[in-house]
Amino acid sequence: MKKFNGRVVLITGGSSGIGKQVAIDFANNGARAVIFVARSERSLRGSKFSSAGNYGSILF
Repeated sequence: MKKFNGRVVLITGGSSGIGKQVAIDFANNGARAVIFVARSERSLRGSKFSSAGNYGSILF
């Protein structure tokens, strides 16, 4: 059983860097990661490529 199975995690700065890796790590441990990005829409779109389908339920 995964440590954060079914839990919702709110992450700021999840489009790149440490925030993105934290989101991936939580999702790999069963969490539903909800990512809030305080940058441009362009960076939001760019962050989807590695998350979609590979790391659980990451919502944008």
